[in-house]
Amino acid sequence: MMLSRVSRPLVGIVTVCLLLMVGCNGAVVPSDGEGGAISISQLRALYDGYPRLLTEGYTIEGVVISNDRHGEFRHKVAIEDSSGGVIIEVKSDSLFLLHRMGDRVRVECRGLTLGGYGGSIRLGAEGTNREVEPLSKARWKEHYRTVGIAESLPRHSLSIGDIAPRYLSTRLMLCSVRFVEAGEEWAPMQCDTTRHLVDCASEGDTLAVRLSGRSDFANHIIPEGECTLFGVLDYFNDGYQLLLASPDDVLPHSEK
Repeated sequence: MMLSRVSRPLVGIVTVCLLLMVGCNGAVVPSDGEGGAISISQLRALYDGYPRLLTEGYTIEGVVISNDRHGEFRHKVAIEDSSGGVIIEVKSDSLFLLHRMGDRVRVECRGLTLGGYGGSIRLGAEGTNREVEPLSKARWKEHYRTVGIAESLPRHSLSIGDIAPRYLSTRLMLCSVRFVEAGEEWAPMQCDTTRHLVDCASEGDTLAVRLSGRSDFANHIIPEGECTLFGVLDYFNDGYQLLLASPDDVLPHSEK
């Protein structure tokens, strides 16, 4: 199957575009060495291709847009503000007991490490084999606190062809798409599996959807036909991919 240009951007281009995006918006990271409240896009702009231990007192605040209740988003918490999103790695299989989707959390970044994973920017603990390792659950609880609940979950309504670096780690709503592998199991044999979306309007743009073999809907059947899909945009090695929290993130048009 021919993949569109959307699924194969260069890793370097993603990083450069993120830096340019922050600069063009006039966002300036505090430079006094003491830190302070910054946007998530400002935090991401601090990553220059190498892991960075954050020694400044930066804080970020965003809405939780992920849920690991069904086995997806394992060891991950995704949060988003009006400027962008970031995935934080935490070693726990029950993060949904700490965070509900829609919770607004404030994160103290001092002592955390900003790094890359397959082209995606992550926040977590200093790594040995990777740039960033998952934080322990106890350590994560020392770095965040819940400060409220969002009135609604953020979402960016896009077509596949509109996907761009600025949407990384944010929650997307893709309308009028269909699965190439409709009628098959999500993740056969409990193996991590990549599925593929096609834009029904263009039939040319495609997007990978990554499913965990640990999910409790791994053996469910992918729905047929046109649908609307919600998910968090990630990037791994050679292209964008969408992460789903549950089968409820797929809304067949016959059920709208």
